[in-house]
Amino acid sequence: RYFVEKFSRELGKDVRAIDEAALHKLVRYGWPGNVRELENCLKRAVVLSKGDLLNAEDVQIQGTEKKE
Repeated sequence: RYFVEKFSRELGKDVRAIDEAALHKLVRYGWPGNVRELENCLKRAVVLSKGDLLNAEDVQIQGTEKKE
């Protein structure tokens, strides 16, 4: 949520929250690139968002999303 708020401010967008499906998608992924990869993913999602809620369609993760 920190990065969403940060990029929303920096990019002049009005994204205020992440929906449950998007949050679940982010939590399930293993993030092999660590924080930098997460930052880039969320920045892209904020850019692509069309409203004040970041949804699962906005969150595009390259590669597999399995963390199990």
